Amino acid sequence: MTNQVFFTVLSGTLVFTIGQILQKFFLEPIQEYKKTIGKIDNRLKFYHNILTNNTFNKNTIIEITDAMRNLSCDLEANYKQIPLKKVLVNAKLLEPKGDIAKAVQGLIFISNAGGRSARGAEKCNNEIKNIRKGLKIKPLND
Repeated sequence: MTNQVFFTVLSGTLVFTIGQILQKFFLEPIQEYKKTIGKIDNRLKFYHNILTNNTFNKNTIIEITDAMRNLSCDLEANYKQIPLKKVLVNAKLLEPKGDIAKAVQGLIFISNAGGRSARGAEKCNNEIKNIRKGLKIKPLND
């Protein structure tokens, strides 16, 4: 009888431990990555009118520069933390490394060029489209 209780407690502890390992090392990095994509979508929408116009306002440009650069860094850092990327990419559950690299570069470009000139505004509009496409961000009305 005591062996049965011991094995029941042991198996319960193992199931709990394996669940915690899966959660901490697999699910949480994916959740953080998805949250970052949500933040990118939000900030691209929020700043779209400034990024795609040449309405230079120093304080706003500084705010946008910081936001886009931080999002670029967060995206790259969160993507690197996801284990089994190749498996998830092959299963179409995660974007390929190249698409992430392009989005990271696009966010840096927007950080550097957004809202500063008519030519930069046009390029920012193209970068926003490329970022959304690469990260598979779809509008809510689709």
